[in-house]
Amino acid sequence: MSQNPVPCITSRALFQGYTILGSSLYTLDGSGHADAADIDSYVTRIDTNTGTVQDRDLTRAVGFGSRSSMDNVNRYANLFCKNVLVG
Repeated sequence: MSQNPVPCITSRALFQGYTILGSSLYTLDGSGHADAADIDSYVTRIDTNTGTVQDRDLTRAVGFGSRSSMDNVNRYANLFCKNVLVG
């Protein structure tokens, strides 16, 4: 794995959350789309000891935030668990 600086989040992308496991900080960012095929959410793993990015991968998981339509500003709160770790 290459050690890269923390990724720049573009003006379109939104920080959506984080969690910490051991010495790894996992972040989620992306932007909303009406079509699930266009989802561009990324999970990034950052080494908390060095501050370097260890992995950054696109995830096509659906449902981090939702609303009844793209024009509706009201959002639903969602909580999902992905019970799969890939090493």
